[in-house]
Amino acid sequence: QCLTRAQVKFRFHACPDISQTESKEEVLTCIATWPDDRDASQTFLVGTLDFRYQRTEEDRLRCFLLRKTSNGFLVAKSSDATCHGGLASPEDGFQTFELGNVKPDKGNLFPMWTA
Repeated sequence: QCLTRAQVKFRFHACPDISQTESKEEVLTCIATWPDDRDASQTFLVGTLDFRYQRTEEDRLRCFLLRKTSNGFLVAKSSDATCHGGLASPEDGFQTFELGNVKPDKGNLFPMWTA
């Protein structure tokens, strides 16, 4: 769900076949994006995540590596506040997921550079 041109709300659902998973919502606020100099089809995004268990700025700051596909985006999320470790590709990261194509709500499109 697009909240603004710089924010999106992620809704994660618990996996019934995986123990200790939970449903949750996180709001990602984009701080910066830049192209991956290793692969022109990929883009880095740094942003803050607002979620009830994340208290410090370091807990909230995360790096994402994205690649646009015909169906949306492949996304890898870092495990810490850096973009260095564990983000070799959008298919390989601490947490990976796919974002499907969505229609912009009231002209809002996140991330801003996807148009």
